[in-house]
Amino acid sequence: MVTIKDVAKLAGVSHGTVSNVINGTKQVSLEKIKKVEAAMQELGYNPNANARDLKKTNSMQIDLILPNILSGDFSRIYATVFDLAYNKGYMVNLYVTNEDADLETKLLERSLMFKKDGVLLITCQPNNTELFQKLIKDGLKIVFVKRLVKGLENYGITIDVRTVVREVIESYILQKKEQNAVILGPMEYSYEEQCYRGYVDACSHTKTRVQDRLIISTNFDKESAFKEAVKVLSYKEKVDTILVSNTMFEEAVAQAMVTMDIPEDECPEVIVLTSLSWTGKRKNNFLYVGMPFGRIAQCAFFSLFKQMKNEEDNEPRVIKVKSNYKEQLWKNEKIKCNAYGEKKTLNVLLTADAISNNLSNFTPQFEKVWNCKVNIVIKDYFDMYTTIQEQGAQFDIIGLDIPWLPEFAQQGKIICLDNMFEGLEDIGKGYPKEVFEKFCKWDKHIYGLPLTCSSQLLFYRKDFFDDIRVKRLFYQQHKRELTVPRNWEEFNEVARFFTRRYNKSSPTQYGTTLGAKKYSGAVCEYLPRFWGGGGEIFENGKFALAGEAAHRAMYNYLESFQYANPDAAEYWWEEQSREFRKGQSAMMIMFGDNAATVTERTKSEIIGKIGFDFLPGRKSVAGGWTVSITEYSNNKKLAFEFLKWLSDEERAKTNTVMGGFVPHNSVLEDLEIAHVYPWLHKTMLASSYSKDRKMPQKKDGSYFNEGLFEEIVGGAVHDVIIGRLSVEEALSIANAQLNKELNL
Repeated sequence: MVTIKDVAKLAGVSHGTVSNVINGTKQVSLEKIKKVEAAMQELGYNPNANARDLKKTNSMQIDLILPNILSGDFSRIYATVFDLAYNKGYMVNLYVTNEDADLETKLLERSLMFKKDGVLLITCQPNNTELFQKLIKDGLKIVFVKRLVKGLENYGITIDVRTVVREVIESYILQKKEQNAVILGPMEYSYEEQCYRGYVDACSHTKTRVQDRLIISTNFDKESAFKEAVKVLSYKEKVDTILVSNTMFEEAVAQAMVTMDIPEDECPEVIVLTSLSWTGKRKNNFLYVGMPFGRIAQCAFFSLFKQMKNEEDNEPRVIKVKSNYKEQLWKNEKIKCNAYGEKKTLNVLLTADAISNNLSNFTPQFEKVWNCKVNIVIKDYFDMYTTIQEQGAQFDIIGLDIPWLPEFAQQGKIICLDNMFEGLEDIGKGYPKEVFEKFCKWDKHIYGLPLTCSSQLLFYRKDFFDDIRVKRLFYQQHKRELTVPRNWEEFNEVARFFTRRYNKSSPTQYGTTLGAKKYSGAVCEYLPRFWGGGGEIFENGKFALAGEAAHRAMYNYLESFQYANPDAAEYWWEEQSREFRKGQSAMMIMFGDNAATVTERTKSEIIGKIGFDFLPGRKSVAGGWTVSITEYSNNKKLAFEFLKWLSDEERAKTNTVMGGFVPHNSVLEDLEIAHVYPWLHKTMLASSYSKDRKMPQKKDGSYFNEGLFEEIVGGAVHDVIIGRLSVEEALSIANAQLNKELNL
């Protein structure tokens, strides 16, 4: 067996040096690191991780015990727990009981014997309180998920499924559909029992008789559910709906309908309580009611984590459900009642981005419901402002960059939505309060709805920042740890280190991407440096872009260009993203939605190697778009329905998946989408540090033209970068021009 001594002998270094290399100690030269690594590779030596962990008192392992992995809710719970545990440094051991109480008991005893840090359990013996009390007394840290244990409810996390089932069944009864069956698992399981109670509540509230023959409780497997489904489908008095408590039972009912060769138009509607998914929607005779199993897994994990750390557990025990089943039922009725009428055309103006470029693929759904035609006109960002000013009267709906909303609202070119249409308050509840306030309101009134929201983040090559050889070299050169830059001076220091022109050992050609294209690119890269250094655009009644903070920021930005592609002065966001995803740069400052392509396997060469954090200085330009109805529209009610459709949960998730971040609460809570774009939550956190490009009011009370501000400042920055003007000349001229325009 190869030992550390063998490695030391071959490498020509001491035993202690090998140990220091393995443990990442700083005081080892890069030359010795290379010798030790070469010796380890030649001898096939792998450091024993277990040996390094002998002093640890915890196992860093969590046992997750599930009844099966066939049901969608259980697989979602596993995926969520695994991610959360991994991010905390824990590994998850998955065990499946197949509803075998004896096996479950043995697994729990094994967890205790091998001193696992904790257990998350979906139990098949919820009445065996004595067993669980003994395990807890013996020191087992445990949280029950979905299925509660009698007398130990405080150790469990579940869902308010009773309310959901009551509301769903009530909605069908009110449609004169009273033959509603339910197929549930064993009633001793609290989740199934609460489904039953919700069904009874619905009958009670609507004064409908509870029919025992329509309430089926069976074993928790597809085969048993299939047999029961055949019985229900064979009743002489046909059932209107069948509600099932899980996706396994859904498959059983679907198979029963196929086996019995029931024509589609004669099949009952099947209501499935399933895991929340952005793809979950109505299809054929199936209605999917999203349940937050990812959320209960999250709460259960943190409840267990707090137990393990002996911290106070304040996680909610019952998770409320925000589902879209009402919206799906509404859509079905709308299709029926709007099939006739005069066909109208909505003209919509949007900027070119991931959402607008794909929106025409989704509008047929809206057109079918409302018997209309949606005509989408897409303009480049640089043309949008002028198009709205000169051709706005041609459109019913326009997209607005968020700093433009006050200006166009004041000019009366977009309408105030307050009290004009029903449902506005409910729409607002779908967004974080701060987003709705920032994106939709001017002078305390609502003038639009959010379309996209984004803040700038620092994207970086995590594999480089974690590489022990890279870290060692950085420490030798700078006598400090290689970390994600916290300020703009550190940013340039790290960018220089990763630029091959200054460091031949750099794993990448450039330290950073940059994009100073006139005018927006230059402004959005300059302002975070300006704000991060304590600067403010407007002070004491005038623009303040010629002071010390403005100069310091410009010099910092100018230095950054030494560590970027020489063509970056004419780059914008697409060119930056392409350079970063091709592995040519170590860092990139970018709005979250414009970074979406770095996760596309057909385009990106750095998948799995990306890290992200707040900007240095934690000051980002607030980015995003609002959609508003123009004053000129002759179809204001239909336009508002389009805004509602564009803002609903389904559209929010679909548009986010396509690469545009819609700041809807449902998106922020969707763990599937977070897997694709893991920086979404960081983007929302960064929005609290973002600064608006809010323009001051001129002497006549009108708002300063934001487009003009961008042109003047962006032009000045660009002139400095290409060497046309000095820093002092460019800032002095720009500041004077801004204040001159302000006083006109």
